[in-house]
Amino acid sequence: MMVASEAAPFIKTGGLADVMGSLPAALERLREEVAVVLPRYRTAKMPHTERVWHQMHIHCGPHYFQVAIDRYEERGVVYLFVDCPPLFDRGGIYGEWGGSYHDNHLRYAVLSLAALGIARHGIFRPDVFHTHDWHTGLLPAYLRANYGGDPELRGCKLAFTIHNLGYQGNYSRDVMGELGLDGWLYHSDGLEFWNQVSFMKAAITWSDIVNAVSPTYAREIQTPEYGFSMDGVLRKNAFKLTGILNGIDYDEWNPATDPNLVSHFSSRTLSGKRLCKGHLLREMGLPEDPKRPLIGIVSRFASQKGFDIF
Repeated sequence: MMVASEAAPFIKTGGLADVMGSLPAALERLREEVAVVLPRYRTAKMPHTERVWHQMHIHCGPHYFQVAIDRYEERGVVYLFVDCPPLFDRGGIYGEWGGSYHDNHLRYAVLSLAALGIARHGIFRPDVFHTHDWHTGLLPAYLRANYGGDPELRGCKLAFTIHNLGYQGNYSRDVMGELGLDGWLYHSDGLEFWNQVSFMKAAITWSDIVNAVSPTYAREIQTPEYGFSMDGVLRKNAFKLTGILNGIDYDEWNPATDPNLVSHFSSRTLSGKRLCKGHLLREMGLPEDPKRPLIGIVSRFASQKGFDIF
């Protein structure tokens, strides 16, 4: 069971969604059974789904939510959408007007609790929970602390992927009660991170294995320069940290078959690539010089992407 805050083609703000759109289907082709748990956002491109659970009762500290679970299957992968209008029926994904929602900690805690509920009640019973980025970081903590003795979850392993260490889900210690987390979890080897509660640290601490999106990135984030103050935590957990290079969906990203290109090309026949380059230059209003290199990047304008170096 993979749990994430976004996945292509349903909802996407960055590279996490691309991975969640292609990795599950790739694993399914290797005969793994894969389910993906996602929030049902108002702005998501939703297919026709089947409601498989009408009323899941979730208690998160003093908060109570009634959620529904909707099912959709594509390319052998089961997608399970957590429908909780008070938390996810909003105009944005993580926030609006340049700011984050004040209750994001609660929104994504409920996502993790819903995923555990799905597993506990047999909608999909995983051998492995694979969580992604800080949004799902509390799932390992909830599993270890709240459901450690649950026979339905006994033996489940935990994998956590760091897609972007710059976003850690750090909140005031005051949210411990809101999240339904026992105080004993708040210590230097647990949830505490520079006098805050860290979703990212929770996942790193309580997962069985942690991986980053490339071997190079796995090394870099263990240094003060690229570690966003989490480098000490990662060095301490280096025994279970590895890097697996992000791949792509070769069916979708194939210049020999892509219907969106003006001309197809491949490693054997490159002539179409020159035609595509010429078309792009004209579309962008740039000089058509076939010998001049053309460099493109699809990215957010964030400092960690290296625009200052470029």
